[in-house]
Amino acid sequence: MTMKPTENLFTTYSLAEYLQVSARTVQREVSRGRLTFVMVGGRRRYRQTDVEYYLRSQLQRSRFKVIDGGRSAVARIG
Repeated sequence: MTMKPTENLFTTYSLAEYLQVSARTVQREVSRGRLTFVMVGGRRRYRQTDVEYYLRSQLQRSRFKVIDGGRSAVARIG
C-alpha cells in the first residue's frame, strides 16, 4: 500500500482524542485486529485512511447508518 505524502498520521494518544475514546481502547482495537498501524521510528502511527476504514467498518457493525447529504452524518436506526 502506497502512502500519500500529505496523509495525516496519528499517535495513539492523538487518535484516542480524535475518536473521543481512551488510549487503551485504541490499543484494544489494534490487538483485536480491527485497527491497523505503521511503525515510524519505532513508534506506532495510524494513517488517516486506515482510521476512516475502521470507522466505516464500525458503523456497519453497529445500529447506526451513514446518511450522505453533502456532508456525512450519523443517524440511529430503530
